[in-house]
Amino acid sequence: WQQNYLISSAAERDREYWHQQLTGEMPRLELPGESVQTKSASYDSGTETLNIDSETLNELKYLAVINHTTLYTLLLSIFKTLLYRYSGQSDLIVGTPILGRPKRDFTDLVGFFVIGVALGWGRLGEQRFCDYLSHVNTVVLEAIAHQHYPYALLSEQLLLHAEGNALPFRTWFVLQTGENPFAAALALGQSGVTGEWADMKAESIGLLKGTEEFDLTLQCAETGQGLTAVFSYRQRALSQETVQRML
Repeated sequence: WQQNYLISSAAERDREYWHQQLTGEMPRLELPGESVQTKSASYDSGTETLNIDSETLNELKYLAVINHTTLYTLLLSIFKTLLYRYSGQSDLIVGTPILGRPKRDFTDLVGFFVIGVALGWGRLGEQRFCDYLSHVNTVVLEAIAHQHYPYALLSEQLLLHAEGNALPFRTWFVLQTGENPFAAALALGQSGVTGEWADMKAESIGLLKGTEEFDLTLQCAETGQGLTAVFSYRQRALSQETVQRML
């Protein structure tokens, strides 16, 4: 399927879309007092956790509904606004995973199909949050419509025209949907949550020492008791004190 897609006009349209979205210098998260070490090979990470109660989560879902969008897009918009609040950068590109199964034939096929897409939406400017939320919603829908072009191939093409080891994005956002506490614990790397896996009883165990590919990742999951947001950061890029201030 992908080989036929890559020689099609649809692939050319998708490629042109992403090149337009990601042309020019790739912005990198720059927070006051931080020194981003772009050439460091260390991916040691730290995490900070924010727990949001069920009542607040329901209010967030209602806010998404009345603005004709989803909880995912709302949280993504809040994350982007948070980054702007602390960095002053309104043109940051945030990466996010998409399922990556474009055909019904792939539904039951075993394998890791998840792909990353880069979401860039220009400068914030002076606008109301609800207007900005609507704009982010449009960007997300456009990205989904053009998601089939392979991210690895796109990155290679972009890197050919970039100085240094630039990447389309250094921040990452994930929302684990559903209200399964065990699935949420696995997604968030938490220990001590029990559940069933393929008719077997299992218990989640978090890693003692984590790694992080991106400078900053926000991973959210519904836990059955609200929403848990885990900020994972690369220690060579950001300090614990900086991330704690963002909470």
